[in-house]
Amino acid sequence: MNLNKILRNTNLVFGTAVLLGFVFPIWANKIKFLIVPGLMTMMTFSLINFKFSELDIKDWKRALYLAGVNYILLTGLYILLAYILVENPLYQNAVIILGIMPPAVGIISLIYILKGDINTGFIAEVMGYVISLVAIPALTLFFFGESVTITRILNILGLVIVIPFLLSRALVYINSRKNILSDDITEIVVNLSYGLLFYITIGVNRDVFIHNFSGIIGIIALFIIMRFGLGALIYYILKDRIKREHNVLYVLFGTFKNGSAGMAITVMLFGVEATVPFAIFSIIASFYIIFLKWYCGK
Repeated sequence: MNLNKILRNTNLVFGTAVLLGFVFPIWANKIKFLIVPGLMTMMTFSLINFKFSELDIKDWKRALYLAGVNYILLTGLYILLAYILVENPLYQNAVIILGIMPPAVGIISLIYILKGDINTGFIAEVMGYVISLVAIPALTLFFFGESVTITRILNILGLVIVIPFLLSRALVYINSRKNILSDDITEIVVNLSYGLLFYITIGVNRDVFIHNFSGIIGIIALFIIMRFGLGALIYYILKDRIKREHNVLYVLFGTFKNGSAGMAITVMLFGVEATVPFAIFSIIASFYIIFLKWYCGK
């Protein structure tokens, strides 16, 4: 297996990063300043797949419903369960931040893998990010008003969403002229960025996983409910009511939030020590994707 193939193997890269975080955590504290640049890089290259020239808004109503599912149902459940299942205030804040994020960028790739309606999903994704420009500042101020300012929130929003989006458009334009970015390169950059984030997050918080496991059981339960439980329930309820390619969309938009943007905002507001929920979120996500391929692909 050549290096290119190894670096494109998402499960291998992620698994190695998680293992290194537990076995060799010594470097994590030394390079934790790379979290925000790593997140910006990952977001920028992930957003390259957004091709507005292929946008067809004929199914905008369904797309709006999907954005609503993500920002009403999913956000509401995350906030509710954060208060019920998460005892540590720092981790509780991180779960709330995750809940107010827009839909995950990776939804588009998963729609393709699960043979869903890509066009409608893309419109819903765009709507989700437009909504987030208002929802993130408003909800952050509502929940953490005493510890944040609107200027700080807007600066963070610019770093993790607006700037990566603009950079992605610049790369798409340059690539249309020079053809320097293959799908392989984009996939490798995203994998390595994610891997770096996994390593730092787990390495910095390694002692919590080993010596205070009982303190994170509620977080693990929360993410299992919000992934496997909610996803299976949505698919089961809708499977005889709507077409499968649309059912897949409701499952994805009803269970996926942008953990990368959430992690960046959490780091900048509460510090890297608050990112334990995102490490758990990421580990469970890999198993959940495998589950979706089986459950929704039957």
